Amino acid sequence: MRVDQHIITAIDQYLQANRLTQKEFARRLGVCEATVVKWHRAGNGISNVHWRIIYPLIKRYLPQNRIFITNAGEEEYSSLTGEHEIDPKYQPSFVPLLNTDKLKKYNPIVGIEQFAQTENLDRVAYRPKVAGVGGIFRYDLECASNGVPAGALLYVSSEAKPKNGSLILAVATNGVVTLGTFSATGTVFELIVDGKKMSGRLDSIRTLFSGFFPVISYEVICF
Repeated sequence: MRVDQHIITAIDQYLQANRLTQKEFARRLGVCEATVVKWHRAGNGISNVHWRIIYPLIKRYLPQNRIFITNAGEEEYSSLTGEHEIDPKYQPSFVPLLNTDKLKKYNPIVGIEQFAQTENLDRVAYRPKVAGVGGIFRYDLECASNGVPAGALLYVSSEAKPKNGSLILAVATNGVVTLGTFSATGTVFELIVDGKKMSGRLDSIRTLFSGFFPVISYEVICF
């Protein structure tokens, strides 16, 4: 876990509430005081072993909208330090950063690259394009939704099918941006968006997504 200002504040509030000094806190955790001091600098790391001990202690002092449930069913905190800046499985190429208003204007027929140029979007990242995935752009999730915390980064494509169990980002005909989940068993798929369930044969999925859900996300990278 990368330290952000919320973690620093939460540790301080825990120490104050329990009338502990950094030295006493360090002794209880079995670390040296210098390690606790290091945890008071944004961007520094906390090992998984220590984070599993610290997190239950400071959870109540952390912003609750940044706590989410992972696909493995585990509770996790999403820090604000850029910890997500690892290469996602599907790597974006000349990634335009879209807000909700920009996303609503997106027309998959025009194409991502042309759309980005028309809207004068800043290029925020460049990574080699992955064969078979096509153009991918990044979308910032402004509000927590479907268990994904606010501030999550969605890597979005209009040119490939979703992986089984993946989160999808849909733009409905009324322009409302919603999140949903996609799963497939055998030759049948199931799509749940905004509590509504749809199913059908996998060989018809391209038509469905092209007609009703033109923007699909394949990776959710939280930070």
